[in-house]
Amino acid sequence: MTRLIKNYTKILKQGGVVIISTDTVPAIICNGLSDVAVKNIYEIKQRSYSKPIAVLCPNIAMSQKYLEINKASMAVLKAFSPGPITLVLKSQENSKLSKYLNLNRKNIGLRIPNHSFLIDLMVSCGFPLAATSANISNALLSYEAIESNFRNKVNYINIDKSVKIKTTSSIFSIADYSNITEYRSGPISIKEIKDF
Repeated sequence: MTRLIKNYTKILKQGGVVIISTDTVPAIICNGLSDVAVKNIYEIKQRSYSKPIAVLCPNIAMSQKYLEINKASMAVLKAFSPGPITLVLKSQENSKLSKYLNLNRKNIGLRIPNHSFLIDLMVSCGFPLAATSANISNALLSYEAIESNFRNKVNYINIDKSVKIKTTSSIFSIADYSNITEYRSGPISIKEIKDF
């Protein structure tokens, strides 16, 4: 385990908030089980509580501890994850995920990132990470804005500015193979989901 992962793990376990590069866009992350930490992200981003925040998990095994994954969603996860796809899933009964991820609703977005550092970090932490793009809500996402907007509001910023910022993930809800809803277009199209 690298020193950076150890440091991040300690910060996240203590309820801290960090900004990190991912395989899509730079993200603000925290412990997805902590109400205090998740609320802090909403405040930092100036984000309405009506807008849900997704969670990242390192693998399907951890995902199943917190979310119900139906047969069709499982097939899509296995086919397209890890990668830039988020699936909206129902929380497990008595899930320990923060209620503030999607206030007053049971559905939570799940993504398994294709990013080795993030995977190692989540394995080290042992819990899902709440994650949302590192920008003020509805504002431009750029490396310059990250530094100016969040420098004094998060515990740590570690982003690779040499990498071009990519697009956000595609978001789908999959009730079954014939009932697929696209909430946000992205790198993976609804046609790819239906055709695979």
